[in-house]
Amino acid sequence: MKKKRILPKRSYRVVAITGCLMMAAGVIMAAYGNYPAVTGYIDSISEKSGVFPTVSTSAVQKLDTGLPDDGPVDCIIMFTAKTGVSALDQQGTMKSMISSLGGDIRDQYFWSVNAMNVIVDAENLSRIAGNSQVSYIYPNEPIVRLLDTGLEWDDYVHFMGNNGDLLQANYLHDEGITGEGLTVFVIDSGINPGHPDLQRNGKSVVIGSYNPAGVEVSLGHGTAVAGCIASQNPGYPGIAPGCDIISINVFDTDGSGYPSWILDGVDYIAEYARNHDGCFVSSNSWGISHTISTQQSCQPSPFHSAFNTLATRMGIPVVFAAGNDGAIDESQLIGSQINDPADADNVIAVGSVNDALYISSFSSRGPSCSHGKKPDLVAPGSSVHTLNVSNGDCFVTGTSFAAPQVSACLGLIYSQFGDRYSVSQYYDALREGTRDLGPPGYDYDYGYGLVQAYDSYLIIQGEIPLSTYSDYGTYVIIIGLVMVCIPFIASYALKPRK
Repeated sequence: MKKKRILPKRSYRVVAITGCLMMAAGVIMAAYGNYPAVTGYIDSISEKSGVFPTVSTSAVQKLDTGLPDDGPVDCIIMFTAKTGVSALDQQGTMKSMISSLGGDIRDQYFWSVNAMNVIVDAENLSRIAGNSQVSYIYPNEPIVRLLDTGLEWDDYVHFMGNNGDLLQANYLHDEGITGEGLTVFVIDSGINPGHPDLQRNGKSVVIGSYNPAGVEVSLGHGTAVAGCIASQNPGYPGIAPGCDIISINVFDTDGSGYPSWILDGVDYIAEYARNHDGCFVSSNSWGISHTISTQQSCQPSPFHSAFNTLATRMGIPVVFAAGNDGAIDESQLIGSQINDPADADNVIAVGSVNDALYISSFSSRGPSCSHGKKPDLVAPGSSVHTLNVSNGDCFVTGTSFAAPQVSACLGLIYSQFGDRYSVSQYYDALREGTRDLGPPGYDYDYGYGLVQAYDSYLIIQGEIPLSTYSDYGTYVIIIGLVMVCIPFIASYALKPRK
């Protein structure tokens, strides 16, 4: 007996044709979206105050292991109160005690961190540490380094292409979003304000400088970083060519910096932001490697407190290069290559990828010293085309040059919405909008993936990012394939049997 068709023959053709059309539409959607975004895997940022992390009340445990045992000691004394007026009051009461012990107070910090730079004899350190208002004492030694240490500046042409396209910044540029109204604080080795590729409409994009190191420019590192952010050269444009830059030089000609110089620079940023309107981002391409740190524990440096304050209390997003220490060396006392303070809770730590979008061999891997999710994401950091200090251009390598590209991407988004969203919301949008690289989901090499400025811009507004269309496209292809197969399955199922 001949089996009866459930649907007319023409209906099967319609189903098959519709399936083919859906498959074609799915391919277009997947191609348009490019790559799936990492979604639903974002940790909320803890809104910590500007207080140095709690440590034991024991005087000995408040003394960093890197402090000398004798002679005059140049140190940073951290106090327990919050920043601002509370810090002013507390330091006022502590000055007389420190002076009575022969302490020479060299500098005071109130707005980003509650601390003093003091020179005092080693035998009096324990007496100062014994005071309940003192939280920690840290050595003021030149162990802070720029993050191209040990890497040669490239003298060959190996251009990766337009990173603005790779990072989706060009989509924002097409909508007129270039960073106008944004100021990026570049804490580095100083910037050459007269570089011809940093001139916009007859004026330098570098609108000011502050120089705790004592000179405006120590090395070419800072100018190279500035080029990644705001180069005006159409051949190698910056990610945010419409922004302004303020240079803060905290390094000497050897590429070393003192914690006191850094804290002075961060305090300047906090005070500047208190007295000026606008959108501000802090970009940092330096750090303390755990392989050279005087600390033999995960006790954070004073920088954690200072930059956490910028992010959580001042509303200034902070971006750091993750470091150039590569993969974790199991022989280390501290199982982390993420530099301090890139491993702070409230900053974005940026690793580096090469031109093939593989993790750069030198890029520091996570987790953080406290086993947190670091790095956060990655950007191109191998053979990046940018500016040299002597009015020309160069190709440079290091996480130093990945970080400013992320600072600029974040700044483009921030310049559009300002304090409408919190810093943690901007961070979440930046992470969630990434293009996943390496193993699916978060990993300690690539973090959440390659920064994608336009997708993050859409996410923070609650819109569907381009990359999400890729997911939808995959589903549409599968549905279309099933529809194409239905007529064949039905035909086989209904075929008369002998």
